[in-house]
Amino acid sequence: MNRMRSTRRSARVMAVGAVAALALTASATGTALAVQPTQQQVPTYDCDEGVKTFSLVTGFDCTASPGAPRIGVINGPFIVNTPNRSFTCDTGLAAVPVAVLGFGCEGTPPLAD
Repeated sequence: MNRMRSTRRSARVMAVGAVAALALTASATGTALAVQPTQQQVPTYDCDEGVKTFSLVTGFDCTASPGAPRIGVINGPFIVNTPNRSFTCDTGLAAVPVAVLGFGCEGTPPLAD
């Protein structure tokens, strides 16, 4: 009888261990997949006013999209939206909400009223 209990107990322990190992593997795989974004988001700044001089854009009274730097250097491309135009810039500086400076910017045609 003790031998039968021991065998049952061992079988339950092994089953619980197998289920736990599968759960850990599944959660680790799910976590790895969740961390890798399917599409990289471009930082975007919506500004109440904007001025473009050559390839420099200055936006005033701005809000930043989630994940966009609010203070400091903006590395890589980003978008500055103003009431009548949108600009894609190579690099820049952020001091949200006061201003955003974009360097190497190209603008879209003016938006229709």
